[in-house]
Amino acid sequence: MLKHWLVSFLICCGFITFAKANPSLDNELLNLDQIQDQLDLKRDWLKFRYDSDVQACKDLFFTTRCTTKAKKQLQREEKDLFEQENLLHTRQRDIKKALKDEEEQQRLAERADPKQVQIRANNRASFEEKQREKALREAEVEERRKDAAKRAQENRNTSPF
Repeated sequence: MLKHWLVSFLICCGFITFAKANPSLDNELLNLDQIQDQLDLKRDWLKFRYDSDVQACKDLFFTTRCTTKAKKQLQREEKDLFEQENLLHTRQRDIKKALKDEEEQQRLAERADPKQVQIRANNRASFEEKQREKALREAEVEERRKDAAKRAQENRNTSPF
């Protein structure tokens, strides 16, 4: 029952266009995560049932035949789960790609906004001005270091004592 519901759900969702990501995609992603949790629970139940069957086979005379039968049953059921998970993961990838594309479009729109462009240009100009001022201060400090010995000698010569 879950398999049929999941397949029909994923097929219907496959026709959604990704022109603009919205909260419905986020909700759908959450729903898909819940479905993944259910599939994980089902897989755990299959493994438990297989272990129980193998344990029950140990009481029988034809143990190998019984365990082989249980293993084949497990493999069939895991194959169904794998197909469901494959569809689920494909849809999750599509949604995540759509959300990522939408975020990228928003970032590009923000970067292209004239107000933001002007702010970045002002910040860049301010930064360059500060770098020039820093270079001038460093050059002045270096010049003063070079003249430090000469100034010290002049200060000693002009002493009133």
